[in-house]
Amino acid sequence: MNIVVYAGDNKYYKALLPIVLEIKKRNHNFLFLYSEETHLKYPHQKEYFSYDGRFPQELQAVGSSTLGLNLPFKPDVLILARERWQPEQSIIREFKESFGAKICLVEVSSHLLNNIENRLEMLSRMNYPQNLVDYFFEHSEFAKERRLDCMEESYRDKIVVVGNPRFSDIKLHNNLEKYNINPNKKKILFWGVINTTRNIAFDALNELAKKTKDTHQIFYKCYPGEPLNERFAHQFNPFVVDDVQVVYDEDDIFDIASICDTHIGQISSVFNFAFYFNKKIVNLD
Repeated sequence: MNIVVYAGDNKYYKALLPIVLEIKKRNHNFLFLYSEETHLKYPHQKEYFSYDGRFPQELQAVGSSTLGLNLPFKPDVLILARERWQPEQSIIREFKESFGAKICLVEVSSHLLNNIENRLEMLSRMNYPQNLVDYFFEHSEFAKERRLDCMEESYRDKIVVVGNPRFSDIKLHNNLEKYNINPNKKKILFWGVINTTRNIAFDALNELAKKTKDTHQIFYKCYPGEPLNERFAHQFNPFVVDDVQVVYDEDDIFDIASICDTHIGQISSVFNFAFYFNKKIVNLD
């Protein structure tokens, strides 16, 4: 097969890299276009992108306007990990309508609870061009059934359970000097919240920081785009909660997760980090 894999920032790069490594093992022709920047980049920002690939010279190149380059082949498959925003929506549309490619979406989060926001996210997949996605690569059978609770039964055959690829190639860098780790304190990792409970979560974090300042060091893992979002930017630099360090760099998250005794967050795939390192979990309910 001729496969194109696209990742616009470090988060999606980390999620898709294990899949690319497997594509290499199976000797498929492929092009992996990716950015390792923490904040999302667009394909026309070429200085932020790199590529990897295997493509014999005899294949016929085709032009892609959304990626702004000539592909080394006509793609059979497009694999990405984001579908509800630009530029991925335009990329999906081009690859389906111009090239006739199969579109495969790798889930980066586990759908475990059906609140109104999760239901609306799933319903949006029935809109164009999200409805051009042919297959969804899901983390677990349970997560698959929770998504299907919100969608038409016709989506059942489109959802393929493959596990969470991000946890198949874990490497610790042990490069945390910038965080001034205090060896005499226990450590807490507080996972960011950007839904309607955000302000309540910050109130809880502020109270926690006050009560544990003598015994614990607290880290806040923000979403990659959170500090730049116009709704949230005012809460950073300085961070809205005193004595809490923000983890901005996606490359640091496994190392931070490994040293924190307690992980606090909303029930989702972020708890995979705590499961992997055998840490205490507190559900932010």
